[in-house]
Amino acid sequence: MNAPIARHQGPPWPALSALAVSTATLLVEEALAAVVLWVWGLTRPGTPGDGDEGGAAFVLFGLPLIVGAAAVVALVVTLVLVLPTVALASRAAKRYGRPGAWWWLPATAAAVSALTVGAAGTAVALLGGGAAAPLAYAAWWLVVLVLVLPAGLLVRRDVRRTARGLAPVSLARTVLLRGCGGLLAFVVTLLLSAVAAESLLG
Repeated sequence: MNAPIARHQGPPWPALSALAVSTATLLVEEALAAVVLWVWGLTRPGTPGDGDEGGAAFVLFGLPLIVGAAAVVALVVTLVLVLPTVALASRAAKRYGRPGAWWWLPATAAAVSALTVGAAGTAVALLGGGAAAPLAYAAWWLVVLVLVLPAGLLVRRDVRRTARGLAPVSLARTVLLRGCGGLLAFVVTLLLSAVAAESLLG
């Protein structure tokens, strides 16, 4: 008698779903940073004579390359920082009898970020770059922590979802679509508001 074949839904390994969630979250974070830098650039006085041809050429040719590079960076950060941080936090929580405690992840992310910045700063100093000011190390620690922590929290949520048998990768799709969609809506609203203000004041 033949056994029924289980219907395949999503990736076969929970690790693949966690990888997708972390990469999607980091892509949204990178897009948010790009929008913040763009808005900050709008507040600074531009040089007259900047043509629109350069901006159009950038959108047509440069933006796909930047998106591809951002995806590679998000994947590398996921593999090197986010997934190891989640694994260390889970192991520490189980070891100390609190497997469901969420606060192990922020504590572990802070420690991993500090170790990463310390190792990078030591390598730069040994290669002849010299040591930076303590405030610079604190700023880089905060940047790494802001990158790792949201992705780690969503990976933790995704692991708990897949453990309950929920559909994998759905969280990654939700994060990517809603995150980038919200940023796109913000940019469009800002541009329309700028056009309306210029028409009213001009």
